[in-house]
This record gives sequence, structure tokens and C-alpha cells, in this order.
Amino acid sequence: MLLLSKFLLVPIIIALISLAGRIWGPRISGMLGGLPIIAGPIVVFLTLDNGVEFGLASARAALGGVISLALFCYAYAWVSKNHEMPASMLAGLSAFFVFTAVGMHIALPVTIYFPLVLLLLTAIVCIFPEHTPNVEAPSVGGASLGGAAVPSNEIAFRMLAAASLVLLLTLSSTILGPALSGLLAPFPIAGSILAGFTHRGSGAGAARYLLFGFTQGLFGMAGFFFAFALCLPDFGVVVTLIFAITFTLAVGKTVHGFSRFRELRKAVIIEQPSTF
Repeated sequence: MLLLSKFLLVPIIIALISLAGRIWGPRISGMLGGLPIIAGPIVVFLTLDNGVEFGLASARAALGGVISLALFCYAYAWVSKNHEMPASMLAGLSAFFVFTAVGMHIALPVTIYFPLVLLLLTAIVCIFPEHTPNVEAPSVGGASLGGAAVPSNEIAFRMLAAASLVLLLTLSSTILGPALSGLLAPFPIAGSILAGFTHRGSGAGAARYLLFGFTQGLFGMAGFFFAFALCLPDFGVVVTLIFAITFTLAVGKTVHGFSRFRELRKAVIIEQPSTF
């Protein structure tokens, strides 16, 4: 049953995110992909497979993996300004693995690591490359949906790729150990699949737009791993998972609200006529 869950859960999530991109556009698809809907289940599977201590160490290390994932998004977006998908993907994955190697030497309590991760995420969001979408929105009944059409066979390939990566990581956890397993839990499974296909099908601008939303979603992912590591020793997997999901949604809602406020404020400033 656990193996079946590993094989089915993440591909279904990838399919839902891809369908969301059809309706609401690449940024919302990216924000959903940035939430711990893949890395979270991986850490839970690691805990169920190997015990509480293994899961605790993996969740702590996964906080560093969130920064690796944010750097993947930033590097991909930066290189995509002048290069096609293969070079952008190579740059993003290189950034991910470089910080993963650095993360192996970081051992901080989660109460210190979490604020540090939030600070670094904020800095990356603030300096993120230009991300204006260049994708034409489809329409249904004359109404613009804001998304880009994604062929059904492409969604199926995304699902297969995601399932293969999750199974590979969870089945090799005993070889990798808890620290490296945790650092690799936020491996850009959704990010690489969604960004790569969006870049190829809708252009670099749409891919950067998606990755910007993805990076915003990583605040919620960091909140998940923080809550999971904080509560797991005392409350067990089920209660910890419920609390972690609740905390993730609260963080995500806060970040989304702040983002909307900044966009509205920016629009008011731009539209307001000059008095000089």
C-alpha cells in the first residue's frame, strides 16, 4: 500500500497542478508546485519507512533543500533570459546541487534555521529576474482563462517522470542517509518538469513567471518542514502531519496576501498621475 501511494500520489498532484495551469496560468501553477505537495510526502514516506529519528533528521535537512530549490528557480530564470531550455535547466540543477553540497555541512536547530531560510527566500524573491509572461491565454466561451493549453500526452509524461523520481529517492534513502535524503527531498521534481515544459511550449517569459510563483510557494514548504521537525518528537506522525499542513496553509495564505498587496500598491503607484 505504501509503495502504491508513492507511485500514485505525486503523479496525481502533478496532473492537478498542470490542469490548474490551464485555468489560472503559469504563476498559480508555479505557486502550487512550490508548496510541499511532493517534498512533504517524501519526508513522510522516509519517516514511515525508517523511523522517527530518520524522519526528524530528514525534515531538518529539508529546510536547507528549500534554499537549494529556490536557487534552482533563480538560476533557471536568470539563464533563460538569453538561452533555451537545456542551458537553463543545466544552470538551475547546478545551483541546486552546489547548495546541496553546502547544506551537508550545515547543522542548525530548526528554530534558527527556519528564520534564516525565510530571510534568504525573501531576498531571492526581491531580486528575481524579470518575469513578465509571454503566453497567450486560451478562452472558453469567449472568457480568457489566463493559462496555456497543455496537451494531455504531455501531462501523462509529467506524471511518469515525477513518479520515477519519487520512487528513486525514497527507495535509495537507506543508502543516502537522513541528511542527504532530506536535502534531496525538495529536489525540483515539479519545478524542473513544469518549468521545462512551460519553457518549451510557452516561452521563457512564461517559465520565469511560473518559477517566480514557485519561489513564492516555497515559504509554505519551509513552514511545513519547520513544523514537522518541531512536532515529530512529541506528537507522532499523524498529529504532526496535520499541524504541519495547517501551518503550511497559514504561511502560504500570508505570503499570498502580502504579494497581492504589493501588486495592488504597485498598480496604484503606476496609475496615479504625477503632480510634478
